[in-house]
Amino acid sequence: MTTDQTTANVLTDFLRELSSELDLHCDDADLHALKPTKSSDVQLP
Repeated sequence: MTTDQTTANVLTDFLRELSSELDLHCDDADLHALKPTKSSDVQLP
């Protein structure tokens, strides 16, 4: 999949805005980080 520069810039701006909104309206305790997975934990069908 390829993304042109305009689309990449729009997505970057959107994600920055979303991040800012989450930071304003959510407590850190409400946003649980996912633990990293090891490749051995991933099961492929």
